[in-house]
Amino acid sequence: MRKIYISGCMTVVGMEQAKIDFDRAQDRLEYRGWWHTEIINPDARGIIEGWEWIDYMVDDLKCISTCTHMYMISGWERSPGAKIEHACATRMGLTIMYED
Repeated sequence: MRKIYISGCMTVVGMEQAKIDFDRAQDRLEYRGWWHTEIINPDARGIIEGWEWIDYMVDDLKCISTCTHMYMISGWERSPGAKIEHACATRMGLTIMYED
């Protein structure tokens, strides 16, 4: 079964813009037929009290390790976290798609 992880800027663009970008990416994926598979939207997790950047990254990498695909939101290259996610997905052999 296909499972896709959405990756992009969060802290770089601010959490309000990130919510818009990640929700829009999820809507696009669902529109393109990904509604029948699991879409991992890390923004949907929200802010967890006591967590720091590294805690989110560890959780994200665990999620990515269970996926078959990754969807990169435009501008992801500006995000240190998204760069790490991309590198790991590439190394794990995930199919990577880029927002047009």
